[in-house]
Amino acid sequence: MSVRNLFVYGTLMAGFGNHRQYIASWASSIAPALISGHLYHLPQGYPALLEGEGVVRGELVFLPHLDMIIKNIDILEDYYGPGGNNMYRREIAEVEIIETGEKAAAYVYFYCDERYARQEGIRIVNGDWRKFMEPGMQKMPLPH
Repeated sequence: MSVRNLFVYGTLMAGFGNHRQYIASWASSIAPALISGHLYHLPQGYPALLEGEGVVRGELVFLPHLDMIIKNIDILEDYYGPGGNNMYRREIAEVEIIETGEKAAAYVYFYCDERYARQEGIRIVNGDWRKFMEPGMQKMPLPH
């Protein structure tokens, strides 16, 4: 596994429970970053990233030993490999580090059921799930 970066945009970001459980003790650095796509907040309480021309804000996490934890993250994201009955699919994509403008390759989890996300989810127009989860923000009606 040559890619050691993981782009996270939801519960795996710093400050959320899954970050503490899966990533915190393994991460050597975390930088605010952007990726192309559209973001939806699902009724289950977590986000779905879809491919698209929008901009999604998250974090680029450098994990020197990503190969030691990737299977646990795959399980969290219901990713069982290519062709599996996956909720998310893991791909390598280009992200941009906000502070420097530098581009980096990173693993990212895209949501598989685009139709469900668009019909049942709330579109997060600004692409920032952390901001969306601030008290009172998720009650705001956002256009699909």
